[in-house]
Amino acid sequence: MDGLRAYAVFLIFLIHFFGHYLNGEWGRPRIEFDAFDVQAAHGIGEWLAYYLWSSHYGVDLFFLISGFLIFRIVSRPTFSYAGFLWNRLVRIYPAYLIAVGLSLLYIARYWHQTFTLETIGENLLLLHGIWELKIPPIMTPTWSLAYEWIFYLVFPAILLFHRRGAPLGFWRLGVLAALILGAAAPIGEHYMRLLMFVLGAALARTPAERLRKLAAKLPDELVVLLYVAGNFLFVAVHDWYVFTPVYMLTCGLLFVNAVFGEGMLRRLLSLRPLMALGRVSYSFYLFHSLAVFIVCDNVGPRIGLPPGPALFALAFAGSFALALAFSAISFRLFERPYFTRRIPTHGATRVAT
Repeated sequence: MDGLRAYAVFLIFLIHFFGHYLNGEWGRPRIEFDAFDVQAAHGIGEWLAYYLWSSHYGVDLFFLISGFLIFRIVSRPTFSYAGFLWNRLVRIYPAYLIAVGLSLLYIARYWHQTFTLETIGENLLLLHGIWELKIPPIMTPTWSLAYEWIFYLVFPAILLFHRRGAPLGFWRLGVLAALILGAAAPIGEHYMRLLMFVLGAALARTPAERLRKLAAKLPDELVVLLYVAGNFLFVAVHDWYVFTPVYMLTCGLLFVNAVFGEGMLRRLLSLRPLMALGRVSYSFYLFHSLAVFIVCDNVGPRIGLPPGPALFALAFAGSFALALAFSAISFRLFERPYFTRRIPTHGATRVAT
C-alpha cells in the first residue's frame, strides 16, 4: 500500500504544481483550469497540463486506503473509541500545525496576505474542509483532512448494537453508504467522495483469499486500461455525482490487483523509491504546496530563465525535491515518534491520510 500512497500523493502534487506554475506570473501563460475548455486548448501541452491538473482523484485513493485500514482497527475486539481518536489526533496534528505555521509565515512574507485569528482557528479545527462554510483555507490541500475526521468520528458508530468479537456485516456498510447518499450527497457532489471510505471498509471486510482470486482472474493490463479510461471521464465532466461510482469500480480493482495480486502492478508499486515516498506521503501531502510556492515564486525571477521547457523542468524537479526534503524532516520529527509512542492495542496498523 505504500506504493499506492506514493502514486496518490504524486497525483496531488501535480494538481498544485500545475495550478501554481501556470498562474500567469513572470511571463508564463496563465491557464484558468477551473474554466478550461478542452476543445479550445492551444496544443498538446495545454491539454496535457489540464489532464495532469485534473488528478483530483488521488485524494479519493487515500480515502479508500484509510477506509480499508480503519475498518481493520475498528473491527478488533480490543477496539477503544477514545484510544482510536487519541491516536488519530497525535498522528495528524503535530506535522499539520508546523505546516500551517510555515505556510502562514510564507504567505505573509511573500504574498503580503494575512488571516484573522478566527480564520486561523477554523483552519486548525479543519472547518475549511466543509466548503459550505466558505472559510478561507491557509493550506488548500488539507480540506481532505476534514473528511478523514468525519470518517473517524462517524464510522465507529457501525459498532452500535454489535456483538463484540463478531465480524462486522456488509449490511452495516450498506446502511452507512445509504446515509451518505441520502443525507450528505444532496448537500454537495463532493460528499459523494465519502463513499470511497465505505468501499475501502468493504474490501477490508472481504476475505483476503477471495480478493486474491479476483486479482488472479483480472489481468493487470485490463485493470490499468479501465482505470485510465475512467479517469478520462473525470477530465471530461468534473462531476463527482457521475465520476464517483465509476471510480469506486476502477480504483477498487486497481487496489485489489496491487495489494492482493502477484502481477505487474504489485511489482511496480513495490519499487523502493515508490515505497519510500509512500512512507512519508502524509508529510509530503502537507508540505508539497509550500515547496511549490517557494520554488515557483523564486526560481524564475532569480535565475532569469525565460518560460520554456528548461524553466518548467527546473521548477518541477526543484518543487518535488524540496517537497521530499520537507517530508523527510517532518517524518523524522513528527511521524516516526508517533509510531513508537501510540497506544499499541488500539492502532497497530499505520494509517496514512
